[in-house]
Amino acid sequence: PQNNEAEQSVLGGLMLSQDAFDLIADKIDAQDFYIPAHQKIFNAIRELNAKGKPVDLVTVTDQLQSRGEFDAVGGYIY
Repeated sequence: PQNNEAEQSVLGGLMLSQDAFDLIADKIDAQDFYIPAHQKIFNAIRELNAKGKPVDLVTVTDQLQSRGEFDAVGGYIY
C-alpha cells in the first residue's frame, strides 16, 4: 500500500527539522518509499546529512541537480 501524502510529509519534515533525519535514520530507508521520486529525494537528504550540510529545499534541489535527478523527481513544480 502507498500513501503519497504520507511520503511527502516525511520528506517535508526532514527538510524542516535538522534533527529529524537522525531520529529516523535507522528506521527507514529509500526503499520504504513507494514513489521513485521520493526515493531519490530521500537519498539526496541522506547524502546531505552525511556531509553535515543543511537540509532544506534549496540544498536538496542543488543535490538533485548535481546528481542529474532534478527533472526525474518533477523539477521545480514538484
